[in-house]
Amino acid sequence: MSVSEFKKGLKAHLEADGAVNALVGTRIFPITFPEGGDLPAIAYRVIDSGFLKSLLGPALREITLELTAADESAGPPDDVADAIEAALEGFAGDIGASGVIVQEVAIADTQARVDQYQEDARLYAVALRFVFRI
Repeated sequence: MSVSEFKKGLKAHLEADGAVNALVGTRIFPITFPEGGDLPAIAYRVIDSGFLKSLLGPALREITLELTAADESAGPPDDVADAIEAALEGFAGDIGASGVIVQEVAIADTQARVDQYQEDARLYAVALRFVFRI
């Protein structure tokens, strides 16, 4: 399992979720939002990746992911963040039919949900952090 396969599966999983899709459609991008693109949208990035060591079997990969929902007004990013949380929190299984099996998804311990204003882009945003064990 590669991190790039995981990211493709994550994007497909979010696009297939009814609530997320109703709000952003396919506007889900790696790392940042395209300049002048339609909003609201989601950007995602890996902020940490490593392996959990185990004496009982193969090590699990642990990926900490940040997803940011953004729009030109304050309301939609909260709605998108709520939909992302519902789509991911507690998920286990084949993410996005990618063949990548997620054992567990948990909300990150620190900076789990942070409101932001990106002054240079004039965007309101909500950043979410999740830990995936694969």
